[in-house]
Amino acid sequence: MTTETTQPATQFTAPDPGQIVEQTATVEALIALIKMFPSLPRPYVTIYASGTEGFNLQLDHPSHFEAWRTSLQLPTNPIRLSASGGSVWLDASGVFRGVPFSLSGFRVPLTREQAEAPQAVDEAPSAVAA
Repeated sequence: MTTETTQPATQFTAPDPGQIVEQTATVEALIALIKMFPSLPRPYVTIYASGTEGFNLQLDHPSHFEAWRTSLQLPTNPIRLSASGGSVWLDASGVFRGVPFSLSGFRVPLTREQAEAPQAVDEAPSAVAA
């Protein structure tokens, strides 16, 4: 009779996803946004599931993006103009009630080539000595 030693099959375990209670501040911030701005266009909302707590608001039109950007008092700089495939969108980020968020506005009426072209920067006029 021969004896053979075998190793047990490697067991795979899923990473700990954390607990939903860890997203309380994000959900409370979203509820506060709904109460503060009930008439703003409805966004597609994503709550970050891992890593940093936060959320993303995605809007289907640049005018919807601008309505949210204005209401959240986000500065126009830095708004990023991004392109991938046939899509062009606006992207900005901020913090609301201590929770980081990003704001995206799709259907920007530009081609990818136009969006990726170098942009001219207007410099403020210099003071002229009298």
